[in-house]
Amino acid sequence: MTLAEVFLLLLIVGWYGSKLESTSPEPGAPAVVPREKYDEAERLRLQAEKALAEKTRQYEQLDRILDWIAKTAGLPTPIRDLDTAKTAIENIRADARRGRPACESDNVLLDVLADSGKVSATMRRGFSTDMHVYSQGQRLDSAGQIDSILREVDQFYQGRAVNGQSNCVFDFALVWRTDSDYRAAREKFEHHFYPERIRQLK
Repeated sequence: MTLAEVFLLLLIVGWYGSKLESTSPEPGAPAVVPREKYDEAERLRLQAEKALAEKTRQYEQLDRILDWIAKTAGLPTPIRDLDTAKTAIENIRADARRGRPACESDNVLLDVLADSGKVSATMRRGFSTDMHVYSQGQRLDSAGQIDSILREVDQFYQGRAVNGQSNCVFDFALVWRTDSDYRAAREKFEHHFYPERIRQLK
């Protein structure tokens, strides 16, 4: 029995009771209802209340399950419509392909440029550690700056593991020119990130 059917049954029972009251022979006098009809109406009412309580419990349980799925998928809002459910499924499938889940819904942390032996990185999003606060759009041009952000990202992962949080990994995007640029950049950054988008400079 669906929740809609339960409500409909309650309405029918209520209407039936009011109809019995309206058949009183004298205004103001209590209606005389055959015992079997009263018992049947009471049985239906109790059945409807029990069914409604069970459906309410089931819906509350489903809400808790959907909230857990949304949290697992990294969604900022609970699942209450089909589009949000589709997004959750896509995120979970992507995490399954990745091997480890994304840390954020917008998960690309660095845009890396490898050009003719030189490597630079730009912060796609803000990132804070105990040592530094990196702002969106900040450029990291020196090897020391890049090594520093890589160490701090690893420390961020370790901190999440210690606190029992998900074993997530950030992504990076790579633009490269030569084959040696490609190999060097991937070898350096893929120890710390998953590649999100890789393309060659024209």
